[in-house]
Amino acid sequence: MRNLECNRCKEVKPVTGFYRRKNCVRGYSYRCKECEKKRKRKGWRGEDNAKLRARARKHREENREAYRKRKRDLYAQNKERLRKSQHDYYVRACAEGKIQARSAVKHAVATGKLIKPKVCERCPGVHLIQSHHWSYEKEHWLDVEWLCSVCHAREHAKEKTGVCHVV
Repeated sequence: MRNLECNRCKEVKPVTGFYRRKNCVRGYSYRCKECEKKRKRKGWRGEDNAKLRARARKHREENREAYRKRKRDLYAQNKERLRKSQHDYYVRACAEGKIQARSAVKHAVATGKLIKPKVCERCPGVHLIQSHHWSYEKEHWLDVEWLCSVCHAREHAKEKTGVCHVV
């Protein structure tokens, strides 16, 4: 069995300790599985990537017009597909009662039947406050929980998978 050296921890391990990677010269990752897992755990939000994030932010600010042009071009190239997708979502949302429920909440807030709080009901967050519906049946349209955008995303992540992955 072949042994390889990890470029990160410098340990020599059998090839079973490395992920297969066809685009690498030796056919295996240059980092061992443990080092790869540590790197992925840190991810884009890790402390080591603070400089990368700052550089990316600066690049986006300096090239804002190029980013906007690219976005406009992509929209122009995919206009029909995007419109169809939006239309399909709207039709599906209407059938489920989502659009009507949102309109009912918006009207209730405007007329004073519902009072939109300035703070999330689950955390002290003051991000964008949104209404979360537990049910889209007509009798429950005004039964909403007021959540910040972060808690709202967490709630929908739980609904989809049964486990919350958003932090």
